[in-house]
Amino acid sequence: MITTELTSASHPSARAILAGAAAAGVRRVKIGYWKYDLKDVRAEVAAMARDLAGLAALATECGVTLGLHNHAGNVGSALWEIAPAMDALDPRAIGYYFDPRHALVEGGQVGWKAAALLVLPRLEMIAVKDARWEKSARGWTAQHCPMGDGMVDWPWFAATIAKSPFGGPISVHVEYKIDGATPEEIRRKTMTAAQRDLAFTKRAFAGAAA
Repeated sequence: MITTELTSASHPSARAILAGAAAAGVRRVKIGYWKYDLKDVRAEVAAMARDLAGLAALATECGVTLGLHNHAGNVGSALWEIAPAMDALDPRAIGYYFDPRHALVEGGQVGWKAAALLVLPRLEMIAVKDARWEKSARGWTAQHCPMGDGMVDWPWFAATIAKSPFGGPISVHVEYKIDGATPEEIRRKTMTAAQRDLAFTKRAFAGAAA
């Protein structure tokens, strides 16, 4: 898979990026994000749906499958609002790049699990990270944290994926703050954190598949 910022088939580089990915044997492409204006949300969702249709048509021409990432705070991040538009598109052209951390922040206790089941039939890629609510002087915020230290129900999620036909890539994202006295120390600690989170992920999915 590759990551892009594409949100429209009319982007000057859209065709070159998708065709180049296909030529290189990369069949899955993450697309970009649509920001809320929070003025007319129905119109904002409809505009995103039109963009997705254009991108899906281009993906079909180029021979790749797009993945929509449900990043919290963006249009479509709750998934229910964009699912009707996605359902109308060819699943060979576009599917989901599901992120349980962001789904949990948007969906709360049960909503994120319902969202996972909603996207499961056309799930192309998975991004794993964890988070927990923390209160600071600015109020309650969702803070990134190491895998297993947050609120994501990993046993449930791993078991759900293990029972599904999903066979795409799973990417581990280390986005929590890592301190260090020097850039080299931060680099070492970041690599250690990545190895720890990767090991956690492998245990979770291996245990669910056993």
